[in-house]
Amino acid sequence: WSLSSNGRSLVGFDNTGSRVISVQLTDVANGNYKVVLAKPLDHSHPGVESDINFSVGYTITDSVGDSASGSIGITVDDDTPVANADSATTDNDGTVTVDVLGNDQFGADGQGALTGATVQGGATVGTVAVNPDGSLTFTPNPGFVGNATIDYIATDGDGSTVGGSLNVAVADGGTDPSTPDSDGDPNTNAPNAVVDEDGLPGGIAGGVGDVPGERTVATGSLGYSFGSDGPGSFAWSSAGLPALTSGGSPVTWSISANGLSLFGTDSNGNSVISVQVTNVANGSYRVVLSRPLDHSSPNVESDIDFSLGYTITDSVGNSASGSIDVTVDDDMPVANADSATTDNDGTVTVDVLGNDQFGADGSGDITNATVQGGAAVGTVAVNPDGTLTFTPNPGFVGNATINYTATDGDGSAVSGNLSVAVADGGTEPTTPETEGSAPVVAVVDEDGLPGGNAGGNGDVAGTAVVVTGLLGYSFGDDGPAAGGGFAWGSDTSGLPAQTSDGQDIRYFLSSNALSLVGLDQAGNRVIAIDILNTATGQYRVVLSQPLDHPIAGTEDDLRFNVSYTITDSDGDTAQGNLVVVVDDDSPRTSAVQVGQLTDGATADISFFGADGAGSLTFGSALAGTQVTSPSGLPVRTSNGDTLTYQLSGNGLTLKATTAGGFVAFEVTLAADGSSYSVNVFDDGIGPIGQSSLNFSDATKEVLIPYQFQGESGVGSRYLAFDNGGVAPDVVVSGWSVDDGGSRVSFLRTDENGFVADGSDMLTGENEITRIDFVDDLAFSSNRPNWEDHRGVTFFSDVMVRAERMEFPMVAIKAFGLAPDGNATSGHPYEVGQENVLSLSRGDIRFFDTAGRDITSRLDITELDDGSLRIMNIPSTARFEITTDQPFEALEFKGLHDWYGFALSADFEFSWLEKGDLGGGNGGALTLPVQGADGDGDRVNGNLELALPSSGSNTRIASARSLDTGNSDDGDGEIWAGVGADTIVFLSGDEGTSTNPSMDVVNNFTLGDTATNADADTLDLSDLLHDASEEDVSEYLHASQDGDNTVLSVKSDGGIGASGAGADQVITLTNVHMAGASSDSFLNQLVQDGQLDVE
Repeated sequence: WSLSSNGRSLVGFDNTGSRVISVQLTDVANGNYKVVLAKPLDHSHPGVESDINFSVGYTITDSVGDSASGSIGITVDDDTPVANADSATTDNDGTVTVDVLGNDQFGADGQGALTGATVQGGATVGTVAVNPDGSLTFTPNPGFVGNATIDYIATDGDGSTVGGSLNVAVADGGTDPSTPDSDGDPNTNAPNAVVDEDGLPGGIAGGVGDVPGERTVATGSLGYSFGSDGPGSFAWSSAGLPALTSGGSPVTWSISANGLSLFGTDSNGNSVISVQVTNVANGSYRVVLSRPLDHSSPNVESDIDFSLGYTITDSVGNSASGSIDVTVDDDMPVANADSATTDNDGTVTVDVLGNDQFGADGSGDITNATVQGGAAVGTVAVNPDGTLTFTPNPGFVGNATINYTATDGDGSAVSGNLSVAVADGGTEPTTPETEGSAPVVAVVDEDGLPGGNAGGNGDVAGTAVVVTGLLGYSFGDDGPAAGGGFAWGSDTSGLPAQTSDGQDIRYFLSSNALSLVGLDQAGNRVIAIDILNTATGQYRVVLSQPLDHPIAGTEDDLRFNVSYTITDSDGDTAQGNLVVVVDDDSPRTSAVQVGQLTDGATADISFFGADGAGSLTFGSALAGTQVTSPSGLPVRTSNGDTLTYQLSGNGLTLKATTAGGFVAFEVTLAADGSSYSVNVFDDGIGPIGQSSLNFSDATKEVLIPYQFQGESGVGSRYLAFDNGGVAPDVVVSGWSVDDGGSRVSFLRTDENGFVADGSDMLTGENEITRIDFVDDLAFSSNRPNWEDHRGVTFFSDVMVRAERMEFPMVAIKAFGLAPDGNATSGHPYEVGQENVLSLSRGDIRFFDTAGRDITSRLDITELDDGSLRIMNIPSTARFEITTDQPFEALEFKGLHDWYGFALSADFEFSWLEKGDLGGGNGGALTLPVQGADGDGDRVNGNLELALPSSGSNTRIASARSLDTGNSDDGDGEIWAGVGADTIVFLSGDEGTSTNPSMDVVNNFTLGDTATNADADTLDLSDLLHDASEEDVSEYLHASQDGDNTVLSVKSDGGIGASGAGADQVITLTNVHMAGASSDSFLNQLVQDGQLDVE
């Protein structure tokens, strides 16, 4: 230290005279100072920032000489070095030297020296050396791979220390471990260790597909390498171990504690298979098979192949995976041949497994056994103890071979055979003839052939054309020979030679001699004789055509023998015969052929028997007679016209025509009489009776006195009509229904014959007049009795107002025809309220006194109970009720006293035959026919054709069917009925363009026929020539005429504007086009299925 001469500066110098630190007073008056550090100082603690603190004293003196002492504290802050991280790389087989101080910072004190260095992890990682030049040299452990950290300590110039680190990435400088699976060399493969169950105790060497040898221990090398780093460890993999069984017990795998052994044991803990690594360094292994495994394919050496995985790790932790393939060769059983002897009437049992070998898997079971040749040789049974019992066929003699299949313990199958020598122990074959009995007789009858006639002079019972039976032979104890042991004789010289129509018969014997067939010259079968079951002797004779019988006029049967031979299993034979009798067929002298009188009906006529038809005509007496039902009712057309038979000149065609010339139906016979055909042109024909009665002619039953407004008289509970034995009787009754209940009423008739319910000559509100149509009406105990109701399809009367001027109102209800059962007596209203027949507006029409249809002017409503409510009825209006389905009763109910009504004296109705319920066929037409069969025998008979059902929904609208008078003017009127009707117009009924045919269709209902059950159809397909739906407007024109739609038709096409040139005009009453054009209206009819033109 040195103090300046003025005492204001204090300077510290080092031994070289260089200034280190100075303290100077720069302003005495104010006491300002300055401290300057020029060089670092040495600090006492090198490991930390050890600051130097010291004080410098001073004295101040004022102007009068007073003084004071003080000091300044000075701190010299230390400067410590900073070490920065270093890094380097090397392999574990080399060294690396690093100048770790080169990037460190030593500050003002300057660099010192390295005082020490260590390796984290010690020698297992590596070693480090401090070099004289201040660098470090790191040497890795050869087995170390990874990041090595070297910690070092350095000092600065004043001895302050700092710690640093060097990070060295150490790479492997050698080779990795590898296995044959992972080395990437396609020429190296995992080893395959083969062990063979043949070598286990009881094993059998060899077999189908067996590997060479019988070793149960296999050794070898896994072929892996630990690489340059040397071995580390070995471990078997527990993943993917195979699922095996031994003797049905699952094999459980376990790995030893050191990972070198893999054990497979059964459920009892017994070792089944083990795999060991015996030397980890070189990969030596050993596989030991201790017990047999279960194999999947029982019929071959189905070896079991599986793989076991392992992992090796070298000394530095690198690993590789590999595997070993193990093959367990199957051990197959061996069956040895067996033999035995027996007679064909005995059995033999053999232990066929006793001499067989089942190897290491042990014995199993017999799974199947069959006899070569099947039941013809014998049968075999597998017994519970594993033996076989063979039972020979009684007819078999020779060597029988029984094949069997057995399995060993793991299901492997082996086939063996048992040979049995079977000797004869039975009797010889016989037939009825060899036993002194008559041969079997088979009778077939030509009556049963198509067209055959049962019975006749000398005919045998029955009509069988197929006969079966038993020939009665026996093969004896030996049974039949192979193939059945039966053969028909080949000599056919004694068999029938010709058919009834003169064709020669040729006979053919089948290749197996079991069928003998006779064919005519055209190759058609005439007769066939077959054996159906050779074991039982069941035969069959089939007659397909009549044979030629020499004596005409009688049933002269043919009788012939068919020989046969039977052979037993050891070659013994016997002869026999089947006697065949063919019974003759003769024509019937009188016969009835039943059929249907429906359009298109055709059928063969079966009068002639098996000899076939010759000729047939209708009886000439039919010509000109009226067409009637069996009860005598006239058969009428749908328009009510009666019919007359007309016969063609050759007698083959019979027509039923109206007085106007319309043909309702025709029946035509084939020229030879073999068949007939029917054409029906009016499906509405049927036997219909018509009656007209007057109320004044009725018998009053159960008289009731009455008084009304001063007037007295006698009414009756009932009005009864005896309508003869054929037509139905009629009973009229009264009833009253009101809020007070329902009760019987009475009827009143006036001098005009009008009838009404009650005393005022009007059927008023809730009063009912009921009309029933019955058979055999009678009265007892003041109540009606009858046999049954009768069906009616038409009723007409006049409705009048008897006293007041208002228009009558009425509800009309109809009751459908149904069997009465026990309800055949009592008041009809009480016993006859079931089976209501729902009426529609189209079922009733009203006419004024001039005969004009006024139905459209009335208010007609269809009610939910099936009745019709009708209002605004003019007095004396005639009404007609027509239904497709027959009704048995009508009720007329008053709706208001001010609008009452009465029924007039005369009424008409059309009725069905007695017993015709619900529109049945009404019986059949009987048409006499006469002719001859194929060989000239005379035949007389009848065609009985059932009449079609009444109430058909098809109306034939043509000039002939609709003509209401005797003149055929081509005009007509038809009423569509309940439900969907088809109205057919026929070709030839049209007029000319100057005089077209005019037809009116009433009650035609528009609508889609697919969804509307009441929609009607016009069928013009026969009337129009070559028309199609696409060009319908070329043939028809539709126009509105008031409330009606008029269809103008030109049958050959080319209709003019507004229907000009039409030769047929059809008026649909009360049908509206709703403003549609002609084309639109016609196209809509086609789309809705209401117009058929093709």
